[in-house]
Amino acid sequence: LLVRAVRHAIECQYSGADVCLHVSPMQVDMLAREFARCDGQDGRPRVRIEPDPTLSPQRCVLWSEYGNVDLGLDAQMRALRLGFGTLCEKGEL
Repeated sequence: LLVRAVRHAIECQYSGADVCLHVSPMQVDMLAREFARCDGQDGRPRVRIEPDPTLSPQRCVLWSEYGNVDLGLDAQMRALRLGFGTLCEKGEL
């Protein structure tokens, strides 16, 4: 789930940009393999993976020239709860 969310955010919003993913040291190898082809060529973003011991394995923070975005599972769940809350209030759910 984390890899899909990160890949989607990077491919949709950061084509051709340089970005850095700050992740738990436990996730570095897996994400480095996953994003090995993101080398800045052919419209792909250049992705650097940085270990951050302050992050849990479920968290990932994307840093770019546009700002920082928390892409971790907790942030996604918070966004879903907020979205569903808004839909429930409007009676659309």
